[in-house]
This record gives sequence, structure tokens and C-alpha cells, in this order.
Amino acid sequence: MRRGRSGNYSRGFRDTDSTQRAARDGSLYYVSFGALHPLAIRSHFFEFLDDNGQLHLAHELVAGGEYQVVVTTSGGLYRYRLGDRVKVNGVLGRTPSLKFLGRVGIVSDQCGEKLSEAFVTRAVREASSPLLKPPRFALLAPEQCTGGVRYALFIEARVDGGLGARLDEALRENPNYRYCAKLANC
Repeated sequence: MRRGRSGNYSRGFRDTDSTQRAARDGSLYYVSFGALHPLAIRSHFFEFLDDNGQLHLAHELVAGGEYQVVVTTSGGLYRYRLGDRVKVNGVLGRTPSLKFLGRVGIVSDQCGEKLSEAFVTRAVREASSPLLKPPRFALLAPEQCTGGVRYALFIEARVDGGLGARLDEALRENPNYRYCAKLANC
């Protein structure tokens, strides 16, 4: 462990709001970015795919935009889709800060409803917004029942009696879910 003017330094990450850089002598030091998580622009070549299928370079990203990450590495990966969905939550200088939203392609399709992780996350967030505090944990899982399939919400929060109806209403914004619910007379 080395001690510098700004405090203690050690190998590895100190916390999630810091990153490490190599000093000239090969030792590591930390730079705090606060709540931002800037893209490591010198590590690989990144492109970002928007919902319309358009590719964007890092300097073309829009604050609040959501993208899929495409990476090209010096190790031989060429335009590899990581399967990660990210949101631009700010910039540090001219470098975008990215927040991980989830994985692309994770879909629940028990009877044709096609619920993606991103859609369910938004629906749960919307349905729980009237609560005094946001949930610390929420999981929507398919469950077999005598009538077929239903979804069970596991949530860590103080809930009110209208949460289930609000969630069902938010999920019905998906036309496939709405159709399946209509067929099941839910």
C-alpha cells in the first residue's frame, strides 16, 4: 500500500464510485467521479445501438437516451453486441456516463405475452410510484396455476391495496400481454 498526498491508495477498487488509473511507475491511483460512471473510452472502441437500429459513437449519445452496447476490441472481437442496455445519465467533460439498465433479450413468454425486462422494470416503477418509498427489491415471476400462467410480484416495500391493479394496467400497455390477459379473462 502506498500513501500519497490525498490519502491511502491500494490495488483494486475502493468503491463503486471510483476508477483506477496507472501512474508512471506502474502503481495505481484513484479518481472519484461521484455518481457518474464514465465510459472507458481508451480501453476499446464502443458503438451504441438505439431502439431504431441506428449506431452512434460515444460523442453522439444523448442524455437520457437508452442504447445497446457494441464493442470492438484489440483482442479480436469486432462489433460484438454485449447484450447490455445502458442509459446516458450525464457527461464528464465530453465523455458520456452510463448507467446499466439490464440485459437485452431477457423476455418472459409463457403464453405469447412477451414481457421484456426493460418493459417490466418500467411497469413496476410506474405502478409503485404512488408509494411513499420506492421498493428496495421487486421481482415479477411467472407462476403456474390451475388456470394456466399468472405473474406473481415479489416486492420489498410498504404497499397499498391498489398496487396490483396499477401493475396490471401498466403491463397491459404491452399489446401481447393485453391480448393474453383478455384470452384468460383476467
